[in-house]
Amino acid sequence: MTFEGVQPFSVLLTPDENGNVVVGARGEIDIATADQLWAALVEALTAWTGQVVVDFAEVTFLDSQGVATLLRVHKDCDFDPGRLIVRSPRPQARRVFEQTGLDSILRIED
Repeated sequence: MTFEGVQPFSVLLTPDENGNVVVGARGEIDIATADQLWAALVEALTAWTGQVVVDFAEVTFLDSQGVATLLRVHKDCDFDPGRLIVRSPRPQARRVFEQTGLDSILRIED
């Protein structure tokens, strides 16, 4: 079932030749989809050695489950916190990052 104007969630991993990978998320990250994002991020962290860039340009909604997922991944990168980058969050996600203090924990790029 889809609602008009609501994109189904999807995630795509795109590696580059330098060992980095972009995890492109699309749609809403919430209780129903956070596990899919988690699985993609775990795959990215284990299969590639470089930076993991989570592209939020097409993320339309982020709730506490999405926040928890990003925190779990950040903890897994504890040995190299600069390895995880969140790129291009939309205003709603940016507000969530600011209100929760994640903007001071995660590396966020426009």
